[in-house]
Amino acid sequence: MTKLAITCALLAAVGCGKKAEDKPAAKAPEVKIDVAAVNALVPADLKDKLVFEERTIERDRGDDETFKVAAPKGWELDAMFGSFKPGSGQTVNWHFFTKMSVGTNCDGRCEPKKWAEVADKVDFAQFAKGTIVKDEKTATSRAMLVDLDDQSHYVRAWWTDDSRRYYTCRAQVGAEHKATLAAFEKACSAVQVPE
Repeated sequence: MTKLAITCALLAAVGCGKKAEDKPAAKAPEVKIDVAAVNALVPADLKDKLVFEERTIERDRGDDETFKVAAPKGWELDAMFGSFKPGSGQTVNWHFFTKMSVGTNCDGRCEPKKWAEVADKVDFAQFAKGTIVKDEKTATSRAMLVDLDDQSHYVRAWWTDDSRRYYTCRAQVGAEHKATLAAFEKACSAVQVPE
């Protein structure tokens, strides 16, 4: 047997030194952001005051995460926290805590975990005392619409089983603008996330 044949046999036997966990995670399919569909869900009395457009968030938190999402035009971006808040020129009297945000979370070390349990603890448990309007769960996501105190919240978390982190999109408005959450929910259903 030649040296080349022996080397090839050894490499085949050990799988070229690669382990199953060395495989790159499958790339998430690209999502289509449908701004027109989001804007169609804005309540009639706010159609000219709450207009969504495709926006990019480049979060600068050490890992340079870039997201694309349908978000309100004219709302001010806080790139560090991946959030949009009504700007100073707004003609709507928004609740002080009104915002929309996208992000990621590892809840500690970034490695594959039971993300449903992590997201429940980090993102959803805080709403247990509220009035839960919707709570939809799948094997790889959870979405909740809840009223708590004088605010209404929409929270969506999603992941893949082998991912090292999970993603979130959330919106928070005053109870008087609860009807706008249908548009925010649609926006949160299609977020382009960092690879």
